[in-house]
Amino acid sequence: MEECSYEDCHNPPRGGNTICKRHQLIEWRARLGKCSLSHCDRRIDAAGLCTTHYNRKRRGLPDWDKPIPRRMKSGAECAHKDGCPEPVQSRGYCRLHYQRVFKLGYADGGPVGLMKAASGEGGDDGRGYWNITVGGKRIAEHRWVMEQRLGRPLEPDEEVHHKNRIRDDNDRCPRCPSSTPPPVVLGVADDAHLYCSACGWRGPKPNLELWVTPQPRGGRAEDLVRFYVERYPELAEQALSRLGKAG
Repeated sequence: MEECSYEDCHNPPRGGNTICKRHQLIEWRARLGKCSLSHCDRRIDAAGLCTTHYNRKRRGLPDWDKPIPRRMKSGAECAHKDGCPEPVQSRGYCRLHYQRVFKLGYADGGPVGLMKAASGEGGDDGRGYWNITVGGKRIAEHRWVMEQRLGRPLEPDEEVHHKNRIRDDNDRCPRCPSSTPPPVVLGVADDAHLYCSACGWRGPKPNLELWVTPQPRGGRAEDLVRFYVERYPELAEQALSRLGKAG
């Protein structure tokens, strides 16, 4: 198979040419030269103008031919007041500070580096679930509460369900700050209720419950029973106790 005539380029040449599409585009841009405005050294994009001046003129801006501030050019540093070393992405700011100023509404762009919320602080994730910061990481609060309740991380096939369908009702104590450990569950079945060991608050029945994704078809009954009894021994004991009383 034929290859591009440029050294170390193994791309196939375009039809009727000896070079590939990439190098053909490079040569074409080199022939175009720089923006037709004398004070602009950017490469031509369309109608003899660079991309910025072309877009300004197309939108009908009265000062479309003004020089482009250095802060808007590629390679410049972010315009953050504390001297952010990251390169500009848009409107004079790096990617991080552009998001803060123009998307999140921070007037000063916040600190130079990443912002980490204090442990327990959180916010809505846009879907109605409440996310919190634990150990410097974001996690869904309902999953974290269930993990504290179980004393272990959730398994891949385990999900946390809100009984009342309210996604931010996560069995938290209304008196204590969000950094306080979640209330425990006292009692079982219909007698279960929330209890906060930090302040003594007694709440209603827990809203969160643990769901397990069904196993695939073909599992032997005895294997499935053994699997769930070993994973949830307390629940198995409670179920057997209720069956014994019913019998």
